[in-house]
Amino acid sequence: MVHHYRVEPAEARARARDLAALWSVEQVDAADLVAAACDLLVTDHDGTALAMLAGVSARHADQEVPDLLEAALADVGLPYYEPGSAEGVQAALTVLAARVVAGEMEPSALTVWAHRVLGHDWSGPGARLVVLDDVYDAEEYDGPPPVEIDAEVLAEARRLVDGSRFVWRLTKYDPADRDEQGRYLGTADIDSDRGPVEAAYLASVAAFAAETGVESLAIREPSAPMDADIHHDGVEVSVDRALELVRSMLRGERGFCRLEAGDDFFVHVGWDQYVYVGSRIDCPRSVVFAEDHGLFAEPIPDSPYAFGELDDEDTPVRPADEMFWAELQRLTQARGGVLLEEGYIVNRSRWHRLAPETVRAVRGRLAPRARLLVWPDLTADVAAVLRSLRADDSVELVWQDRNGRIRSHLTGEDDRITPAERLANAGAATAISILTDERHPLMTAVLPDPDGVLRARWHP
Repeated sequence: MVHHYRVEPAEARARARDLAALWSVEQVDAADLVAAACDLLVTDHDGTALAMLAGVSARHADQEVPDLLEAALADVGLPYYEPGSAEGVQAALTVLAARVVAGEMEPSALTVWAHRVLGHDWSGPGARLVVLDDVYDAEEYDGPPPVEIDAEVLAEARRLVDGSRFVWRLTKYDPADRDEQGRYLGTADIDSDRGPVEAAYLASVAAFAAETGVESLAIREPSAPMDADIHHDGVEVSVDRALELVRSMLRGERGFCRLEAGDDFFVHVGWDQYVYVGSRIDCPRSVVFAEDHGLFAEPIPDSPYAFGELDDEDTPVRPADEMFWAELQRLTQARGGVLLEEGYIVNRSRWHRLAPETVRAVRGRLAPRARLLVWPDLTADVAAVLRSLRADDSVELVWQDRNGRIRSHLTGEDDRITPAERLANAGAATAISILTDERHPLMTAVLPDPDGVLRARWHP
């Protein structure tokens, strides 16, 4: 009796995706893709081109598969890679790296493949594997033992599979002056010298960017105070402009922002002259450059300022799509008006009083990727707002003056102006708690990009 192994739908998709990548670099035969198409069909995937691909005979696969593959993959939402393309090479490299991690491929076999397909001119992820293939060869002549090289290849394979990057902590602080907990005990100043050391930081960041091949960076999650040209999340700037922002953050002159080039590169500036640089590739020349300029580039697992758990990364965010705006229009109609808070950068908001007839106009003026919070409208009973305040309240006062301008202020113990004095000329006002448990907006959302994709990572 013949027993047939049952293929699960997800397994069939993963196999087809991997084989498509490997076929683009001539690592598998076209007939393998025909078999993968058959697996997709029997696991309830469908499509005209997919069915045609599954019907190709093994004898004619080399001739017919190239004409059918792209459409067949599109039928099931899988990517297609042009034969010999850089995207295909990268995808195939990831597939083979996963086999090494799973123990299905020898580490040395991966380096041989990388040397043959990538070559020493390759500067993308996996370039280290080409060098490690040379190290295997050198092992015969007093190089490191194979087990050590295997371990390094395995680490690189894991990096490729999980998408992690090379990250360095770039500082002027000598690691020899740290205690066992990593605390710096030396005498170096924690402020910028605004001179040669600061220049070394900037030149080193530029070196890492150049070695990675980055020409521009995006401003992510900017916080006030920020320069006038940095007016929303996602603004693209040149490397030179990014270095000016790094300089300002080192000096403590401007608010914080992350500087990133997709998954390829990032620069984060922390407190006390700590700079964190990440790249999709190893940057040995930049490490040497930094050290030659008196800095220390220490490899670390990740930047402490990477967007993640502290930013409520996993909290669902509603995009401000057409459904949101239709709901907001109905809410405004039902209530007669609402107050819209537009958070265009961290800790800075603009306020808009919405009436049913003004929703569309205000929508057109909002900053890209803005955080939107909808609150009950301001009330003309300013005295009632003042009576609702307690001495220890932490609130944001929002009011509209007699000229129609809407302003806001966070109350605090060091206020020299009382709420009553602040609202003396207000025509309408409200008080919104800044305590999480007491903040209850009517609606929240974040603006997607013009193509409808929500790329902003922050939350309302």
